[in-house]
Amino acid sequence: MSLKRFATDITSLLLTVLIAVLIIPFSSPVRASVTDFNGPSLPADWFSTAWFPGGAATITQGNLIVDGALSGTVALYGPGLSLEFVATFTGDPWQHIGFGLDYNAASWIIFSTSPGGQLYARTKTAAGQALDTAIPGAWFGTPHRYRIDWQPTQVIFSIDGTVVETHAAQIGASLWPLVSDFNVGGGVLMVDALEMTP
Repeated sequence: MSLKRFATDITSLLLTVLIAVLIIPFSSPVRASVTDFNGPSLPADWFSTAWFPGGAATITQGNLIVDGALSGTVALYGPGLSLEFVATFTGDPWQHIGFGLDYNAASWIIFSTSPGGQLYARTKTAAGQALDTAIPGAWFGTPHRYRIDWQPTQVIFSIDGTVVETHAAQIGASLWPLVSDFNVGGGVLMVDALEMTP
């Protein structure tokens, strides 16, 4: 091989690498993040919106209190994450915590009271596949540690370190970690810590 040809090949290779670096977007892995609700208001990277007049998400004594409102992170996330949180559900209808868009439109991956009185593991894909599984036990009125492992082909739901349900479902859409209590003035939904890990 001639020196001229070698130099041309090296130049072409370097140019190709440079173009690839400039064109292909850099994607950094999601690092573990913990949200403690210790400030006087919602963290700067969280939002809240009321379902009805009087609804609100507030911080009280280190807890996120959601009453008739939807609150969550500003950033969207994709599969391959685990969401773990300590929360107190009251059993009031339509209390949800997990991943979603707004809990009206699919997709979602949530612990939910659904119409009330029972805790469910609920998953709904953009294609319309809906899985709603009642979780036996007394989960209302006291804090428990909940975990959702969002994997590419399944979702694993755990409470207090024990797997309570697994849904075979593929959800590739980007979703927000969300906390929602639909009814104003009913039982509030309380979260005292929320952690997201890869």
